[in-house]
Amino acid sequence: MRLLDSLSALISRLLKVLLCVVALIAFGTAGYCIIEGWTISDSFYMTLITISTVGYGETNELTYVGRQFTCVLIPACLITMTGWTAVLTSFMVESELNGYFSNRRTK
Repeated sequence: MRLLDSLSALISRLLKVLLCVVALIAFGTAGYCIIEGWTISDSFYMTLITISTVGYGETNELTYVGRQFTCVLIPACLITMTGWTAVLTSFMVESELNGYFSNRRTK
């Protein structure tokens, strides 16, 4: 029962973070479309390389406003991905601790 509770809590947290990632991708794509006038494909690609911090380079030349938008998008991406990593790490640590304490109670 305890495992099911922790698993459902993990799924709930993962879904929330996944929703944030999807919203961030939509925000970035729409932002580049509106600000730079790029196609959805170019905007989506630029958003993905910004989110992943790969940094292959800009698909097209950015205007000043586009650079400012990217400066807002980068920290938002880092914060969101840090949240994703924290959720996964906390699940692994909680699972290990639950297993440890379960074994200890059994003994």
